[in-house]
Amino acid sequence: MKKNMQTLLSILLAVVILFSGYNHYAKSEDVLLASVDYVDYKFNELNNRINQLAATGGTTGGTTTTTDPNVTARVDNVEKQVGAIETNLDGMQGKIDFLDQVTRDLSDGSVWQVIELSAGLTIYASDTSEVVLRSGTAKAIGNKYDEGLSDVTNGSDIKNGEYITKNHLLIIPRGDGRGIVAITTCFILYKGLYYTQ
Repeated sequence: MKKNMQTLLSILLAVVILFSGYNHYAKSEDVLLASVDYVDYKFNELNNRINQLAATGGTTGGTTTTTDPNVTARVDNVEKQVGAIETNLDGMQGKIDFLDQVTRDLSDGSVWQVIELSAGLTIYASDTSEVVLRSGTAKAIGNKYDEGLSDVTNGSDIKNGEYITKNHLLIIPRGDGRGIVAITTCFILYKGLYYTQ
């Protein structure tokens, strides 16, 4: 960024010098006319000099070219502002990612999902959930108060360790440690948030 700024400043300085020299001669009584070849030669000479300065990082013979301190301060200020904007964007991206994950979790919890449970795998409800065992064999897991799962289909309560009947709608009222464990490979329909173990 600073090399580009130095190059730009060098070009501007060269243009100012050329025009000031032209104005000086144009105001005198002896008006000089230059050929196109001469102007092209001088322009190429100046362009080569600018390229040399840019290639050496703005140094000539051990001396560093100087720039206007106001321009340097402005460039530094712009760089700081760009850095602050990038930091803000990173923070916003983190929030967007978090909200995206929350939205996905909420949408996953509001539709029926087909879940395959391998034998021995346990699924715990993170919140109020609905479960239907479609195939395989599974048992209910109760909470520490020995409260089980509500079998809405036949209006009963399934206690901890009892087998779950296939195609019955079960409700897990809270995410307090209740869930189901697969005895064999099972397919279940599940609505709500969950975690497995």
